[in-house]
Amino acid sequence: GIVFTKASQELPTEGVVVAVGPGNRDEASDTPENMWVSVGQTVKFTSFGAEPVNWGEEEEWLLVRQSSVILEYSEDSPTPNNVKLPPGKLLLQLVEVESQTAGGIITSQASQASDLSGTIVALSDDLQKDPHLAIGKNVKC
Repeated sequence: GIVFTKASQELPTEGVVVAVGPGNRDEASDTPENMWVSVGQTVKFTSFGAEPVNWGEEEEWLLVRQSSVILEYSEDSPTPNNVKLPPGKLLLQLVEVESQTAGGIITSQASQASDLSGTIVALSDDLQKDPHLAIGKNVKC
């Protein structure tokens, strides 16, 4: 797990990492998973991924599983150039494409969840080794 300070609760989906645990253990090999987040970095996490933890009357913290962390960044705000992504993830800038239905209704691509396209703007460390993926490449999801 990852621990955050009370100040993180002002934005319950973002916080500065103050501690990192050893991670879950792989059941097959009994080895700890690699923790990809770092103490001192700011992370964004899913809104349902935080559990409040209280120590004393004034200290409030959030405990977040690494699997709930969406991205990590080190500057004031995340950009495609300063984010670190979880293993197996890529960040896309969605491409808006209008299409017309058989009945003549024009819809944006964002409303067509089954046919999304985008440009890769960031890749996790492991995906950067994939020869089929690259920053700037257009992909369909």
